[in-house]
Amino acid sequence: MSVTLRCLKCEGQELVKPTRLHRKSILTCRTCSAIALYGDLLEAAGQRLMADIKQRLPLMNVG
Repeated sequence: MSVTLRCLKCEGQELVKPTRLHRKSILTCRTCSAIALYGDLLEAAGQRLMADIKQRLPLMNVG
């Protein structure tokens, strides 16, 4: 499973980002030109990942 950063506005995956990233780095979506902080995009990606795991967990039969 991988984490993909996506635009908070259009879900686009093509983001313009600086070479050195930190939580307050500004990223721009190539599709809709929305601006977001790297930390906010990371948090949203983590929430998507957790929701996906919670959805798949009941489908896994252990034992």
